Amino acid sequence: MTSEEKEQEKPLFEHILVALDASPHSMAALEAAARLAHSIEANIEGLFIEDINWFRLGPHSFSKEVSEITGNIRPLDQGSIERQVRALSKRMERALRRVSELASINYEFRTERGGVESELLSASEGADLITLGRIGQSMTRGPKLGRTAKALLEKTTKPILLLQKGLKLGDSIICIYDRSEQGKAALQVAKKLTQQIETKLQVVAFKNSDEDARTVIKQVKKELGDLRLPTRVFAVEAPEAFHLARLVTSKNGGLLIASRSQPLFKGQALERILANIKCPILLTS
Repeated sequence: MTSEEKEQEKPLFEHILVALDASPHSMAALEAAARLAHSIEANIEGLFIEDINWFRLGPHSFSKEVSEITGNIRPLDQGSIERQVRALSKRMERALRRVSELASINYEFRTERGGVESELLSASEGADLITLGRIGQSMTRGPKLGRTAKALLEKTTKPILLLQKGLKLGDSIICIYDRSEQGKAALQVAKKLTQQIETKLQVVAFKNSDEDARTVIKQVKKELGDLRLPTRVFAVEAPEAFHLARLVTSKNGGLLIASRSQPLFKGQALERILANIKCPILLTS
């Protein structure tokens, strides 16, 4: 086996970190991580973070809890918080075990106590891919990128897979390609995943207004090299975020891959894409 063949055999992501918090979006992230890990022969690590802020509630007299059984209201003391957090941790571990066994993959689970963002950033150092629910709590309508996801996108260069409840990893990959060095790297990630999952690849390549589409398509195919799987390339002028989301949705992709350096995947533009996209998003460095 040549060195190139060995590199192709090596999983793109060998260690996938999943942030667990019992939300429906976190469970969607767990299920997607397990499916991806099974496809590329990776392992997953479930991390449940005991938010230090939970334990700061107990000493305050205004902290109360409502019994799920009787509906009675009682003081929320430190012991009660500890018991509930331990129970939640065990529930997360059971969920991880169930999903991993169904997917026939190796897994590990751990619990850390501290600040959510700092603990997740620390854990991400040993991971090849971070998977988490993309939706945060908001008083406004529509999906919003969660605070933790925003912090990770700003503070780590590791690839991040964003999911939410109701969105599944489908049977094809769509890659956004803008011919920057980061865009080329994202295309190579898409190529390797396409090979390892043995699926089809669609590339949305941005072109200048005065460029011939056929020239851009030829460049993309040159970058892809000997990819022997169904591939389609669409050359378009760089659209606004809303129109890009509509375009991607029309292609029925199961996973969208793009570089986080692309302006359409930053700030408010990313928020608009999240609000209208119908598939998970993998943001590379």
